[in-house]
Amino acid sequence: MHNPRRSRRGHRRAVFITCGLTFLALALLASCRADTPTAVMATPVPVKPAATANTTWSPGSGWTMVWNDDFTQPGSLKNWNVVTGGMGDEQLEGYSPKNVALVPGQGLVLTASQGGQGQQCSYGACSYSSGRIQTNGTFQQQYGVFAARIKLPAGRGLWPAFWMEGQDATDVTWPAGGEIDVIEVNNQKPDLVEAFAHAPNINKGFYMPLDSPLSAGYHVYAVEWTPTEISWLIDGHVFGQVKNTAGSPFHQPFFLILNLAVGGKWPGPPTAATKFPAQMDVTWVHVYQSKTEG
Repeated sequence: MHNPRRSRRGHRRAVFITCGLTFLALALLASCRADTPTAVMATPVPVKPAATANTTWSPGSGWTMVWNDDFTQPGSLKNWNVVTGGMGDEQLEGYSPKNVALVPGQGLVLTASQGGQGQQCSYGACSYSSGRIQTNGTFQQQYGVFAARIKLPAGRGLWPAFWMEGQDATDVTWPAGGEIDVIEVNNQKPDLVEAFAHAPNINKGFYMPLDSPLSAGYHVYAVEWTPTEISWLIDGHVFGQVKNTAGSPFHQPFFLILNLAVGGKWPGPPTAATKFPAQMDVTWVHVYQSKTEG
């Protein structure tokens, strides 16, 4: 997840802001940030959001589901660690279990609200509260398809993401452990799909504009990760690919993270037009393994 010069777990991460809708804009913006990812803009395809939390999607017959959470049972959150506390990088939220809920018909709901519930952020008392969950210590996997059906919130200053980090992320300096951002947006371009890969030898950003805002409905965001390549998909359409080179950190197990941040250097602060409470709805998370590698 883009945390410029981040310190969420002691990492440090370089500053960068969102890409524009053309390669020219990306080039012009490069001079104002450090560690600019190489940008890849996909050709738009007719991807339409689903209005409801439809659960039908499969990566194909070559894959077997090996882990899933459909967020339908009270015990679903036992698969996750619910994060508490404030973050760095000029983020404005403090994460709280009170902002993580299982809602019938919606699944997992991460809510960003005004008011920090008494938590402390890097700047003092937190101005906002929100939700974050992750599977470090409960589940991690090397290679496979990692997919989630999500309805993202709209609004400047909202920073939702579904992403993964290497199992050694807490023991090494970022980006030595690697990071795969399946979907991560800063809401400066409401219709722009954004995804990233970060490692010492890989620094890529992948973008695709849709014909409607991402917040208009549910989409399936996924990565297909193999020993030789990582591909990013929205509703089954590939919009980014990168070679998984020898020596990269993408040859170890990764754990999952879902969160809705508020503010920070990358998205900037909320504006008067940003509506609270804001919700990130997650119908399910499914993880698959290749039948040839099982």
